[in-house]
Amino acid sequence: MSTFVDFVPRLTNKARTRTGVERYAPPPPPAASGGNASLATLASLIAKTVRPSQRVSRHLIKSALGTKATAARINIALNRAVTQGKLVQIGGSYQCPAPKPKPAPKAAPKAKASSGKPRAAAAKKANKGGKAKAPKAKAKASSKVQGKAASATKAAKAAAKARTTKKKASGKKARAPVGTGSFDLDEGVAAVNTQNLAFTVVPPYSSHMAQVNMATNTDKFYVLQMLGGAVSQRVGGMEHYVFSRWGRTGTRGQQQLKGPFSQADATKLFQKTFREKTGVDFKASFRTSGLAATTASNYSVLKEGRVAAGDGLWEYYLTNDMAMNGGKSDGWYPYDASTSAEVDMLYQIFKTQDNAGMSVRSLYAPSNGFSYRVDLVKLTQTNVSSGTSRPIRRVAK
Repeated sequence: MSTFVDFVPRLTNKARTRTGVERYAPPPPPAASGGNASLATLASLIAKTVRPSQRVSRHLIKSALGTKATAARINIALNRAVTQGKLVQIGGSYQCPAPKPKPAPKAAPKAKASSGKPRAAAAKKANKGGKAKAPKAKAKASSKVQGKAASATKAAKAAAKARTTKKKASGKKARAPVGTGSFDLDEGVAAVNTQNLAFTVVPPYSSHMAQVNMATNTDKFYVLQMLGGAVSQRVGGMEHYVFSRWGRTGTRGQQQLKGPFSQADATKLFQKTFREKTGVDFKASFRTSGLAATTASNYSVLKEGRVAAGDGLWEYYLTNDMAMNGGKSDGWYPYDASTSAEVDMLYQIFKTQDNAGMSVRSLYAPSNGFSYRVDLVKLTQTNVSSGTSRPIRRVAK
């Protein structure tokens, strides 16, 4: 009986396109039994046809199955393969997941030092004439060697632990606030970097944008970066990608990674996306000058920079709320860490943009599910649902 593997043609490097998705000629029609396979079997067969480093579009997979399997069954089977970890979905294409790193070998168990006393006693008993000194010396030498081995193993473990601790410490990186125009990788890149590629931002192609309209309670962000991968990790001679992340201010939003492309094609896509969001062509000078939105539907370009005061913490003032706030007395209370960081990000943007349109922002707080209108001039926060307004203040860390 023929299987799905029998009639799906293997993809070749010669058929690779510039976008990294491989093409092939229309396959022969599948055997009649191919469309009757169970969803689990169909998902497994689909996963087996995709070789490592290949990316195959949903359209090509449907073409390979022909009319013997419905589009609905193919979609369900593809989703099952992704859920089971057999395939990774990137946009409209699929590929094998990156291989899992091999676990580090276990360290050898500690060698127990032997005192050599039993061996020495046996030698003394067998040689009553007083010739037990040689075996005793040999036992001591063996004990000494074993002790050295144990010490070396212990030292190796300590060195490995020190290296691990150092690596963890060096890997901790402070989050770059949205809106600083930093050339650091955006925090959302890790979520879409399924192949663990060594990405870096390609200057000057990095932009942070915001769309603010308090009349409609609209406050959104958009991050756009062109990324370069390591040459050793090229896919079909191409190693450039375009990353974007967008969403409501106060949330992490959603992210997307497109590529790989040649540098020229990645630059064109970056510039095209930038123009769609702002209505103007990209300029490197926007990093220092910024750009106010030309229409209500366009995004403002945020310029790079931070205020001299550095990072700050934010607090709000409670008053006359003993019953509603768990018995808290009047006074200043700190924001939770994530909301404080978001408000300070908005403050940094307002102070560096010289734009009155950034003085009042709408912020969603995931910690309690409310939206607040934050006035960075009057230093007040207003609950959009209840209308309750409270004073806020910024204090040094």
